[in-house]
Amino acid sequence: MARPTEETAPEPPRIWEKTGGGAVLIGWACGQCGQRGLPRQYFGCERCGAPREDISESALAARGVLRSSASIERHAVWPVPFLMGEVELDDGPIVHSFLSAETAWEPGMRVAGDADDLSREPYLIFVLEEKPHGTHH
Repeated sequence: MARPTEETAPEPPRIWEKTGGGAVLIGWACGQCGQRGLPRQYFGCERCGAPREDISESALAARGVLRSSASIERHAVWPVPFLMGEVELDDGPIVHSFLSAETAWEPGMRVAGDADDLSREPYLIFVLEEKPHGTHH
């Protein structure tokens, strides 16, 4: 079997996109029960068992709450050290993602995907979410 070349290899699936409202992760939604998840898939619903015909692509806002974080000191592919976090998205699913090195991370912090930082492409880096103008906390 011939190996794919750069010209014939399929393009990797999109895992996030930049939108006017910020970054969104590309996931799936069930047309029967409303379950949403990541990564994008078309096998069927993991909650209600709906068939693949009822699964559609769905954008999930790349915003949520940091549950935990860790500094990675050894890795086979990425230069180390780097930070990873477990993020509970506002839209429900929990994801593991790169975190910006610019913040001293604590559980409970609000985070958002930084659609302008392409340093870990094709992956999205999460940063401390900026408060909308006019809010005070």
